[in-house]
Amino acid sequence: MCKKSWLPMGTRVLNESDSELTFEAPKDWIYVGISNGDLIQAIDGKTKISCTCIGTGSCNPFIATGPSGSTSGCAGDCTKCTTTRTISSTNRMIDEGGYLNLSLETRFVDLGETIPSAFNAMFSLEEVNSILTDFLNQIYSDTPYPNVTEVDGNLYVEDGYSFAIVSLCGRAISVAVPNEVLKVNNASGSSSNCSCTKGVCKKESQSVPLLGSVTYCVGGCSGTCTLTVSKIISNQLTLIFASEFFEY
Repeated sequence: MCKKSWLPMGTRVLNESDSELTFEAPKDWIYVGISNGDLIQAIDGKTKISCTCIGTGSCNPFIATGPSGSTSGCAGDCTKCTTTRTISSTNRMIDEGGYLNLSLETRFVDLGETIPSAFNAMFSLEEVNSILTDFLNQIYSDTPYPNVTEVDGNLYVEDGYSFAIVSLCGRAISVAVPNEVLKVNNASGSSSNCSCTKGVCKKESQSVPLLGSVTYCVGGCSGTCTLTVSKIISNQLTLIFASEFFEY
């Protein structure tokens, strides 16, 4: 399966061909990615996705629009198709990255919302880490960071706290927070994990000195990788929230 990309709602297709699509994201959405070890950005929100069949058959780029934005990638009957994401202004290829919006409010996500998972490259931006630190300072101003334990790949938090899904620059992270700061409709639960339908995806943590850490998912999954938050209801583990990880 080829790598998939997430695009913000309202993204325009500027140019398209059988093998390539060029996108322009709405105002305030920027693209941040890693290219051969370097952090690069598309402040204008313009990127390209290309599809190349190096096997038999053919593959072409597609864009599919959903309630929270669009998914793009490559599809077709090619036995081995490669997906390439590039920054339009430089034509530099992206190894991994994604779109984010530094002007969006950092907030708890409500049940029923759908936003994509955070990604490694965004935490290389000082602005993102500053926004995250400010948010955690508000949460833990008078409360200690809780004990978090891992059992069989699931993270669990001590009584009095829950894992909540937080929108950070429009991307989902899992944060352990005091129950008293949550509202009834917030997406939260007693455990957090990353799961993959084909292959493996794993949890990644971003630590904030003296304040704790947040969790998201990273690649290695050839199917669909999701960040999940769950809790026990009537002696059964029930999924409360799932946020998909996109490599691009």
